[in-house]
Amino acid sequence: MALPATPSLFSPTLETIELQDVSTDHKIIRPFMYAMQQIAPELENFTIRGSSSSQTWQQILRFRQLRFLQLSGVFDLPSFREIAALPELRRLVLDMESSPPLLAHPPSDASTITFTQLRTLSISGNLFAIASYFAYMQGGHVTDLSIGSQAEQPPSQPQSAQQDQWALCLSVVATNWASTLRSLSLKTSKPETTSLPLTPDFNFSLSGLRLERLYLDGRVSALDCEKVAPSIWTVTDLRFHLVECSEKNSFRVLHALSKHCTNLMKLELGLGTYSTPESSGPVCSHTLKSLVIRSDDSYHLPNLQHVLGVAKSLHDLFPGLDVVHAKDGHGSAAFWKYVYEMIMTFQAVRKGI
Repeated sequence: MALPATPSLFSPTLETIELQDVSTDHKIIRPFMYAMQQIAPELENFTIRGSSSSQTWQQILRFRQLRFLQLSGVFDLPSFREIAALPELRRLVLDMESSPPLLAHPPSDASTITFTQLRTLSISGNLFAIASYFAYMQGGHVTDLSIGSQAEQPPSQPQSAQQDQWALCLSVVATNWASTLRSLSLKTSKPETTSLPLTPDFNFSLSGLRLERLYLDGRVSALDCEKVAPSIWTVTDLRFHLVECSEKNSFRVLHALSKHCTNLMKLELGLGTYSTPESSGPVCSHTLKSLVIRSDDSYHLPNLQHVLGVAKSLHDLFPGLDVVHAKDGHGSAAFWKYVYEMIMTFQAVRKGI
């Protein structure tokens, strides 16, 4: 059925519309949107999957009661400002695709943008473009933020340039939403191979937040992880992937998390290879209940001494573990199953069962 004819099928109580591969022809989309505004003026949720034009957005933004909006395309500052002006918007998902960065000049007070009611923001695209838009954002009460870097770093730009963009985004986050943000997800263009730099500026911004959930979907060095641990002491749910992950490094990281992240309940940790760890010392008192391992390694015939060593160290660091298992781990699943069973044995012995 032709798009302009479909509104006749809808009810005035309609609250949600999801469209895919919408025509960018203004002569087609404009009559459809106009009809929808007459039939369901109180529409609350609007999703367009696939690239859409600024003319399409202008029609969508006439729905002033929108609480959820998902768009993708090439944005500019005026369109971003119009989206922020939606008075009831609570959740926003933007795929900025190939949107270029804004001109590199500091915004004046009159040009800043505030999302007054927004609580959840998910934004992906070129990191340099995202950072340039973040520089214009001020105030608000965002509680859940996801930033995804889609594009590869141009070869002509030094590694420090991308580090600066991540740091800029985090500084805006710490300035605007330090008292409200509870969940933060950062994703590189290729999480399996691209590092997420935890620079001193980056860590300083994190230290000003009171996060409960932190997902770092990029490779993180063991040294960086040790340095950031004191800044994320409020986190209860943590996910990241270690690079340069020798056994010594991975258990140094776990020591740091056990020491500093005392509220941690769930940990999903990406590892490279592992061998028998050093003894972790006396049993700690820690709240961690769930440990999920994403491993690049595989063990077809788990070595008993190795299982005992890993289980003993984990039990000493996190004595309250209820769940330990491998994710995406092929042969390592059996290894971590044995580790979990041994940890349960240690717990039973400790409790005198």
